Amino acid sequence: MSVAEVVAEIQSYRSFIKNGGVTLSGGEPLLQPEFALAVIEACRAMGVHTALDTAGAVPLEQSRKVIDATDLILLDIKAIDSKICQELTGATHGNTLATLEYCETHHKPVWVRHVLIPGYTLDDLQLNDLADYILRFACVTKVELLAYHNMGEYKWEQLSLPYALAGVEPPTEEQVNQAKDIFRQRGLI
Repeated sequence: MSVAEVVAEIQSYRSFIKNGGVTLSGGEPLLQPEFALAVIEACRAMGVHTALDTAGAVPLEQSRKVIDATDLILLDIKAIDSKICQELTGATHGNTLATLEYCETHHKPVWVRHVLIPGYTLDDLQLNDLADYILRFACVTKVELLAYHNMGEYKWEQLSLPYALAGVEPPTEEQVNQAKDIFRQRGLI
């Protein structure tokens, strides 16, 4: 779709989103920074609140203008441990943390999102480290801890690709609540 087509689609929902806004998500919307920027600028010109759901993996040289134009950043921190991030995503968390630092220095509101994956990120040490790291940032206005699910595993099968998290079971409600307690103790949720 062209920017004009996307904006026309958004315009058709104006009455529905009058008390909300538009969130660009993906995949990774920052892989198309010019397109994302044009959509966000058009939304802002219409008076529509904008949010960007990103893993922050795109270098700031490419993403800065989009971040600056967006009202709210939904930042997925895949793992606070760089090695685990590399294992899960194929890249370290350097660009993600740089994005958060940039948002802090530019007073851009951020909601941090983190998926609780048993055997990877659902680990007390990791969660304590992440919570302590987030405490440094006044720009973080919300933290969401999301339970891992394997509902998308079939997509990998359809592409005949190995699913890296095959066999990983979603966390129990008790495990999720224990993880949330770590963040509650610090006043983050």
